[in-house]
Amino acid sequence: MMLNNLTTGSLTAIAFSSAVIMAGLAEPPAPEASHQTHSERIAIGHGSGGGSPEDAHFTAGYEAGAQDAHAEHQEGPARDEQVQQYEADLAAVLEELELAKRQGKERRAAELEAKAASIGQALLHLHTNEMDLHRDKLTQHLHELEMHMQNLRENGHLDKLHQVEMEADRVREEMQMIEMQMQFEHQQRAVEEELRRSVEQAERARHEGDVGLVMELEPHIRQLEEHLAVLHEHHDPHANAQGEQQDELEIELRGMEMQTHHLQQAAENLAAIGRMDQAEDLMRQAEEMQMRAEQLQHEYERQRHAGTHPEGEMGDVFGQIEHLNMRVDELTDAVHEMRGEVREIHELVAQLHRMLRGQQAQPQRRGGRTSGAAAAGEGPVVGLGEGEGGGRRTAAGSSRATGGRTGGGEER
Repeated sequence: MMLNNLTTGSLTAIAFSSAVIMAGLAEPPAPEASHQTHSERIAIGHGSGGGSPEDAHFTAGYEAGAQDAHAEHQEGPARDEQVQQYEADLAAVLEELELAKRQGKERRAAELEAKAASIGQALLHLHTNEMDLHRDKLTQHLHELEMHMQNLRENGHLDKLHQVEMEADRVREEMQMIEMQMQFEHQQRAVEEELRRSVEQAERARHEGDVGLVMELEPHIRQLEEHLAVLHEHHDPHANAQGEQQDELEIELRGMEMQTHHLQQAAENLAAIGRMDQAEDLMRQAEEMQMRAEQLQHEYERQRHAGTHPEGEMGDVFGQIEHLNMRVDELTDAVHEMRGEVREIHELVAQLHRMLRGQQAQPQRRGGRTSGAAAAGEGPVVGLGEGEGGGRRTAAGSSRATGGRTGGGEER
């Protein structure tokens, strides 16, 4: 949901890895290896022993492939093909793992768990590589948008600036989501690594007969297991659909806040050029929308604390957001229309300035006054070149008398 541009295969990588690890956490110890804890059985695939040499070669191949893809910043069809192959292999291993469990082959099941965990780690590397590439593309796109906004400001194209600002805000929001995702995965890997080290240390202490150290490590291992389970539950889209709804609601609210801010800025721009009636109306509507957004924010907070979201209730909330988004679009169109009118006013004022400058530059006639007297400031322009003496229109809209009386001239 947060990374729409990522492939479906990459997004399922964490779910596969979670399924493997959680299966190890939930499964009871094997009869022939009853001294092993749940975490120790998971650690088989991470260097603590177990598995055949063939399995070790199998595991190393996946890890090397993922590292090569990461180093080469592999993307496109080749990368997608590699992800699909890893997912197919993982599905096959999980199917064999389920069969081994039903048949009671606990040792083989442990070996298969190690394989599945290794493939899951490889998929995780590919997923991280993809997010790195996507973040780099977004960074470049944001840089281009910022340069475009600067050019629009310098050239006075304020009517186009609003849309570019909205796109830049969307890119920043997506980059923030990627950063949050990467921080989450970094935290997950750190907990898994700490769990692996603690399990290995406990295993060595058990073989050495250091009962005190084992008793000291077991609470820490259980705490790490619980932490990891919570992380997986938070990340798994199937196990935490309500969390997705909360994320969607939060993103919608942030978007509404940004659009409200832009509408307020547009209203201030209109007020600065004297369009107070339209500016005040626009500001009032923006404030109303902001109040509605605050109400939805309170609703979001209530649902987040309650932890439950009835389908009908969430549907009503998203319906409100959709209505507000439509209203924002209408207000945005109105702002663009107003900005078009403002641009026409600026052009008209500039034209009048040019006309006045051109009239002031005309020399006065000896023996009479310039007709219309606009250039000399001696009376209003009347008639605009339609005097009784057959006056003719000039560029400045005044009249030159050729014998007769015009709006501001004399009879010669």
